[in-house]
Amino acid sequence: MRSVALTGGAGGVEAMQSINREVFRWIFMVLFIGLTPVSLFIAGYGGSVLGGQPATLMLLAGAIYFVGCFGVTVFFNVPMNEVLAGMDAQIDTTRTYWEGTYLARWTFWNS
Repeated sequence: MRSVALTGGAGGVEAMQSINREVFRWIFMVLFIGLTPVSLFIAGYGGSVLGGQPATLMLLAGAIYFVGCFGVTVFFNVPMNEVLAGMDAQIDTTRTYWEGTYLARWTFWNS
């Protein structure tokens, strides 16, 4: 994101709009959405079948992926991406949103 932010002008907005369109390719979506039930299975298996420290670690690993990756993406990053997708990269309102809101929030939630 730092490199995208440094492009200046409308370049960063256009680059991110392009990245957000490309992310819907099937391989990313299969892996991203497919790992969500896998993370829940790992958490459930660890919590119900195993005991002790391995159970705790598996439960935490599954929960962290589910909340940290899937939840954050769906509830924070995607809505910001959708707003940006509908904006014209050449107008001042878009640049204001990009510099004042999008970059800081998207980077925070993605990190």
